[in-house]
This record gives sequence, C-alpha cells and structure tokens, in this order.
Amino acid sequence: MLCGCAQLFGLDETTRGTPPATSLSFQRVSVGARIVYAPQDLAGSMGTYLVADDASPGGLSRVPAAQAELGRWTAPLTAAAPILFDLPDYPKPLQRIFDFPEAEVKGLYGVMEHPSPQPAPAGATITVNATLDAAYTGTERFELYVVGTWNSIALNAPAVNTLGPIVQTFAATAMSNTITGRPHERITSQDGAVVLRYDNLNILRGAFKAAPFDQTGTDTITGTMTSVAAQPFTFAIDQADVMRRYSMVRPPVGNLTMSWSVRAAPGAQLNNDNGPLLAAGAPTDATSVKSQAGNPFAPDWPSTALWSTQATRIYTPPSAGLPVTLVANMSERALLADGLQMKLPAAIPSRITLVGTVLENDGVTIAKPTRAVEVSFAADASTTLYQLQLFKLVPNMAGTALQLEHKVGANAAAPRFLLPPELFEPGSLYTLRAIAVAGGFPGLGAGDLTQRTIPCSVSFVDSGVFTVAP
Repeated sequence: MLCGCAQLFGLDETTRGTPPATSLSFQRVSVGARIVYAPQDLAGSMGTYLVADDASPGGLSRVPAAQAELGRWTAPLTAAAPILFDLPDYPKPLQRIFDFPEAEVKGLYGVMEHPSPQPAPAGATITVNATLDAAYTGTERFELYVVGTWNSIALNAPAVNTLGPIVQTFAATAMSNTITGRPHERITSQDGAVVLRYDNLNILRGAFKAAPFDQTGTDTITGTMTSVAAQPFTFAIDQADVMRRYSMVRPPVGNLTMSWSVRAAPGAQLNNDNGPLLAAGAPTDATSVKSQAGNPFAPDWPSTALWSTQATRIYTPPSAGLPVTLVANMSERALLADGLQMKLPAAIPSRITLVGTVLENDGVTIAKPTRAVEVSFAADASTTLYQLQLFKLVPNMAGTALQLEHKVGANAAAPRFLLPPELFEPGSLYTLRAIAVAGGFPGLGAGDLTQRTIPCSVSFVDSGVFTVAP
C-alpha cells in the first residue's frame, strides 16, 4: 500500500512557483469546406487526473485539472497520469480518458462544422435552379449537398431528354443531416454548396459548386452543371483474409457485409472522409475493387477512399428480454491513387479481459466494482493506438431493442485501461468495444495526437455482454 506522502504518487506539493509539468491541451479543428484550427475553450468542461493510490477510495486519487491558459489543462503533478475529462459534444458531453506515458499531451477535438456556427433563420427556404450538363435519361439521381453545415437533400428530376432546369423550393429544415445530428445551422460564405448528378451506379457524372453566400432566409442556388470526367481506378483487397479474421472473433459474428466508397473530403488529412460522394459500391472481385471516379472539387477536397467491412451478432439478455446488435468492424481510409493496397492492417482485438475474466461469451456477471476496473485486450504489433469504449445497454425509444449508451471512451499507448468503478452500475448490462488503430498518428510517441496522416486502418470488436451484480 502506498503511504500518504503526495510525492510518492506524483502530486507536487511545492510552492516555489514552478509551473506544473503535467498538462493536456486541445485544439478545436472545424471541418467544413476548409479546415480551421483554434484553441478549444475548456472552461465549461471538466478534467480530473486519476492517480493510482491504494490509500484512496476506489484505489484512485483524483486531482482536478484547471485551464491555465486557453485550451490547456494543468494539474499539480510531477508525473504522467490518466485523465478523465469531457468536451462540449452535442447533445451532451461525453466522458473520455487519455492514458499516455508523457506528462504533456496534446489532442485534437474535431467537429464537423464551419467555425462559430449559428442557427438557421426561422422559416428559411432554399430554391435550387440547376441546369444539367447532359440530357436526363431517366436513370440518374440529383442532390444538393452543403459542405460546412453538412446538410443534403435529394432533388427532383427534370423531364426526360431535357437539360431541365431543375427548379425546386423547399424548407431548409427539410434537408437531412446524418453527420452531425445538430439542429439546422445557417449556411455562410465559408461553406460549399454543390449540386450533384449521379448515374445508376452511384458514380458522379455532373456537378456545380454554387457561388458563396450568407443565408438570409429566402435564398436561391443557381448554376449550370459541368460534366465530370471519371477516371478508372483499382485498389487491392483480400476478401478471403477478411472472412478468415472475422471467423476468429469471439463471441462469433456473422452477416458479413463489405463496401467501398470514394468521396471528395475536405478533412482527408485528418482521416475523415465526409464529403460529396464520387463513387460507391460493393466488391465484385475477391482481390480488387475496380471502378471509376472523377473529382471536380480537387485539390481542396481530395479524393478519399474507404474500404469498410462489418460483421454482426444479436444477443437477447434474459434480464431485459430485448435484443441488442453487437458489431465487429475493419476499415481503412486512404487517398485514392494507383497501386493502393487496402489490406486492413489494423488487427482485430481479441481476448477482451475485464478484471481477469475473458469476455468471449455473453451472459457473464461481475461483482460490483469497488476499486478501479482493469480492462485489457490483445492486438498485434501493427497497432499504433489503442482505444476502448464502455457502453451501457438500454432500451431504445420504441422499447423494441437495446441500444448502446456511451459511458466512457479511452485512448492509450498500450492495450490496458483503468476505469473508475462508478461507471459500472449494479444490475445494469454492458459491453466493451476494443479498438486497434494502425497508422494515422505519427507524433503519438511524444504525446502529440494533433498530427494526423493518411492512410489509417481501424478495427474493433464488441465484447460479450455482461451484467454488474446488484
């Protein structure tokens, strides 16, 4: 047992004015039509360092962090320690843990937005007046996509064998936002509104980018499409290896799906592929994806390929009587180029272990924790960054199934995590999602998570469902 002397577990009791060495800083990165960096104000967020200490309740001494300067938390510690914190997520802050061996850690808080977003004008309408680049054949589809507010809407087709124009007026609130989930925001001159024409194979064939504007409430987007010259591309995959790797997941998963997409992505350098679709489909060959895509928005929005695979399972806990869908997933993002090898290098985590119990089966019961809870998993040497998410299983709004409610997400330099015991509520159901990341973080060894590179591969698996004993 550690004694009460603060210096033995990293607390700095000196009063000589030396700046505390332990810190966590965040930059807010707004991903819209362009990427904008700014310090993240942490005044409304909470950060607490968790220092292992047998003499403290739960085995953790909790040291509050304070915002010493804009975007930077510090605490009176002389050594690195995990920090539990939140950030201003929508609709409510999410708890996170950073656990790295460096005393000074730097992170990015990425938000899909233009800087300083404001609500859309009440009752706002948008009119699209779009002339086609080629006569409508009766098989194409059309879309308005706003990069920055991240809204989109399907547009009505014109008469067959005409160039239109497409003329359509709609309420701004009719646009869909599946990326941010936030209420509709005002379109500004920082955003990129594009009108898109796709063939029946989901390949972009025509587009125009509207002149920048600040939304007033009654706005018109006008333009004439230009044909998009789609170029052939090929990237290598390995379906046999994908199936082999999923066959090793425990608990077993099935219902395997595989898909690919290419998007014009302003956040490509951050390993983010949100943006107008250029092409998409499912693989028709076991060893390669062959298609074509053109990008009229390059180089500002680079062509970014995503190769995604997923397998699922369904479990119905007897205590709840409702099913829950659990997931295993392997994906990789890369800039589209000749000779890509999309072989999903991130290992699927295995042997997810909670306080000594390997969660390879559903229905495990653990005692209510009174001390810090240790979680670990296995992953091979390809892993750059280890992540863990704890989800509580709760009924959905319709009461027809269980859904995953985020409790905490952890990032670490090793596949071992200590979670505060109060996260585990007696009588509740949980699953752990173990995540392995390969590539993408060249500065991780120095505690710098602000540097990002692409390609990057991510694999994750949901553990067996477990119950905390009452």
